[in-house]
Amino acid sequence: MLDLDTVARAAQKVTPLPRTASRLLTILFDPSWRVEDVTGVFESDPALATRLLILANSARYGAREIATVKDAVIRVGRGSVMSLALSSVARAAYGPGVRVFGEDQESCWRHAVVASAAADLLRAQCQDVPQEAATAALIHDIGRSILADSIPPEWIRTIEVAKQSSGAPWVEIESEVLGVTHAEVGGIIAQHWGLPEILVQSVLYHHAPSQTTTSDASIQRACHAVCLANSLAHAHATPVLGAPGPEASDSMEVLGLDGDAVESIQKELAIAVDSFAAAFSDQ
Repeated sequence: MLDLDTVARAAQKVTPLPRTASRLLTILFDPSWRVEDVTGVFESDPALATRLLILANSARYGAREIATVKDAVIRVGRGSVMSLALSSVARAAYGPGVRVFGEDQESCWRHAVVASAAADLLRAQCQDVPQEAATAALIHDIGRSILADSIPPEWIRTIEVAKQSSGAPWVEIESEVLGVTHAEVGGIIAQHWGLPEILVQSVLYHHAPSQTTTSDASIQRACHAVCLANSLAHAHATPVLGAPGPEASDSMEVLGLDGDAVESIQKELAIAVDSFAAAFSDQ
């Protein structure tokens, strides 16, 4: 078993939040935040402002062209602005070590972006889903790389054999073989970044939303939204879309969504995801 304290110390050494991201999150988590304040931060960061305009003009948000940062902030809303603020540091969190889990950096990042888009679409179907869910979905797997880098080389074969023989989800393999999961490590990183509790809890419990210890209904719903968004993102990557797994089915019930609503979201995701992802690209 890995020593959680050792893994936690490694997680606390990840790159801190960029100044622009910190400023945006400080503004956005102030109940009296103003569009003008957010606009001012974007206008001081041309690269981030460009991504915002790309997102605002994507298929997800309609056909009318948006040409100003202020109008873009109004169109995409607080949740998507938060996601953009964290995008660069979240992408950097995926190192080459994720190959231990049978993936590469680009596929991990693509999954994160698709999950964020799915959470955004979930909110359109279910207004009780907090705006923070899309941001949490973007960073839900940030613990993977640190966890992978903490695994002794001689354990890697054991993990591969466990996965091949059981076919269980990676989070179960992590728990059984390592004693630590990427969700736990991700929660530590989110705390290290000083993120609000709704984001920390949603990362920590994205595989087990019913286990969250909070009594805050908004945080509970965010955890379930991220769980379902994660499932939808995995389904999006398969040739044939299937029904969500048992965890996601529970989340559907909590969020009041039936199979038809989820199928509708899957169809919208297939149409909108490429233009949505362009805003989160380094290109």
